[in-house]
Amino acid sequence: LKELLDRGHMRMETDERRTDGSNMWIEGDYIVFHDSEGRVSGAFGIQRDITERRRSEEALHASEERYRLLVEHSPDGILIHHNGIVEFANPAAAAILGGRVGELIGRNILDFVHPDSRETVVSRQRELQSTRSVPVVEERLLRLDGSPIHAEVGASSFVAGNRRLVQVIFRDIAARRQAETALRESEERLSLVIRGTSDGIWDWDIEKDYVYYSPRFRELLGYESEVEFRQNFLFRDSLHPDDRDRTVAAVNRALAGGPAFNEEYRLKRRDGSFGWFRGRGLALRNAGTKAYRFAGSQTDINGIKQSELLLAAERR
Repeated sequence: LKELLDRGHMRMETDERRTDGSNMWIEGDYIVFHDSEGRVSGAFGIQRDITERRRSEEALHASEERYRLLVEHSPDGILIHHNGIVEFANPAAAAILGGRVGELIGRNILDFVHPDSRETVVSRQRELQSTRSVPVVEERLLRLDGSPIHAEVGASSFVAGNRRLVQVIFRDIAARRQAETALRESEERLSLVIRGTSDGIWDWDIEKDYVYYSPRFRELLGYESEVEFRQNFLFRDSLHPDDRDRTVAAVNRALAGGPAFNEEYRLKRRDGSFGWFRGRGLALRNAGTKAYRFAGSQTDINGIKQSELLLAAERR
């Protein structure tokens, strides 16, 4: 009231209570009238219910705060630029690009793009002038020290005021690429071993109940077609009746944590005959010691066994 009297007019917002007990926000414009001698002779005011506006402002403020926290703590780098000049960078962007936030502001976005990816980036920036977003792609970027990095980059545009801004979100994928390369090399080595060995390879994923058999495994049993092999071959059913219980028991012992599987047994071939094989396998276990994978190899020892039988017959 004193401020109103001193100034003669004022605008203020107040938190009021309705007759039903609910809160409401009031914005009021007030003016004081004076008589010819300067004394207060009256006052006039206009009040407006601005409850919905205040709620909208509070919701907008909360949304902006959530966005700020998300951006500040995001592990992905985030840059916002206007006409290619960086106006905002979050801490993750600075960390990925090897500098401080202040060192990124004011720089041209192309300063952080490797020459190999520059044409792609320029094309995507042009596209963003007429569309809201472009797909995530892999690009080569440059750190502040000039060293290259591989990154996954997405971008979208938005209008703030009368300016079209572009938000770029990127992440360093060097570790992922290294892991993918290591996996690919490991798979290539395994493939070479499988193709180069005379043994058949099997790998049982116990949780999915699926068994991988190498092409050589099928060949040892006389099968060329994997479809025909899958339709006709089950390890337990293909075992010779005289070897079945002993071999299955050895498998179960290995799965239960006993000795590694190492057995000789006979399996039925595609033509109905039985051949001798030696199987060797190991079980992998999870933290609870439950076997979740069982893999190994199978060697054709039919020639050796036939020689042993002939030698035994001669000795008799």
